[in-house]
Amino acid sequence: MFAQWVRWIAKKLVPDLAGTDIMLASIYESQENWDQAYDIYSSIPDKDPAAMTAQLRAADVLTQAGRLDDAKKAYEKLTSRYSDSPEVWFERGEFLRTSLKSYTDAIKAYDRVEALFKGNIPDLYWALYLARGLCYDLSNQPDKAITDYEGALKLQPDNPEALNTLAYAWAEKGVNLDKAQSMVEQALMMEPDAAHIIDTMGWVLYRRDEAAKAIPFIERASQMMPYDATVNDHLGDVYNAAGRRQEAIFMWQRALNYAESDKQRADIQAKLDQ
Repeated sequence: MFAQWVRWIAKKLVPDLAGTDIMLASIYESQENWDQAYDIYSSIPDKDPAAMTAQLRAADVLTQAGRLDDAKKAYEKLTSRYSDSPEVWFERGEFLRTSLKSYTDAIKAYDRVEALFKGNIPDLYWALYLARGLCYDLSNQPDKAITDYEGALKLQPDNPEALNTLAYAWAEKGVNLDKAQSMVEQALMMEPDAAHIIDTMGWVLYRRDEAAKAIPFIERASQMMPYDATVNDHLGDVYNAAGRRQEAIFMWQRALNYAESDKQRADIQAKLDQ
């Protein structure tokens, strides 16, 4: 009731104050009152300077509320209305990637962002390359993924996420391992308690045939992310490489319980069947 009273007073003082509506809607969001938040965001007129922001927030509210079909339609409407907006196309790509796992369609949205910038991506949009690279990775196109990860790092050479992601991709391919290790060490200096970066450090060492050195890193990552299938799978691999087969089997079985895809399950099961 207090929030509604503030909105009523603000509207009396400044009738066109869309910022007040956005602020109130964000309060409802924080309370997970999705219907109220959506209604307020949707009430902002199309001609208002804040309309695009409000409509993007409305689409995100639909996503958070689990109304994915409605959210998909909202993003389609947004990219039709604001077809020249890199921000809108990027947000549509993020929705397709993270909520629908529709990687091919997400790549198309990210491609549109790149096209709108005519290839001159501002530093602020470094995450475009990271996100599209992840889509390529998950679509079994590792070379294209690495090209995009390199693009992200070029824009943000000191960004720990950019450093870690490229280093991990190189480790997966077994290339540039010296440089990959140096990059992960740099990332860890900035984010020493980031479990996924700690895991990458161990994985790079493992790929360098240094399983004994890898174990403490991946054990720590597994303690921090006990339900992550990939980290547990990695720990099984390094235990196995170090001759600790029973511990490896235990970790692979644990990883199997939390596997997120049929391919991951099949790959882990193959190790258990050996």
